[in-house]
Amino acid sequence: MTKKLTGRALAKFESARDIWKEVLAGVEEIKASTSNKIPISPPPSQTSKDKN
Repeated sequence: MTKKLTGRALAKFESARDIWKEVLAGVEEIKASTSNKIPISPPPSQTSKDKN
């Protein structure tokens, strides 16, 4: 298990991060991954309410 950063060590780590680069990389990863999408249907209780 890794130690949590606190104080100056955390500030130094955070100052070196490029948040927008990380966000854009995440968005590109989501857009690129089409094979592992799982279709989700509503539960049976919901579909029976919609029919009436």
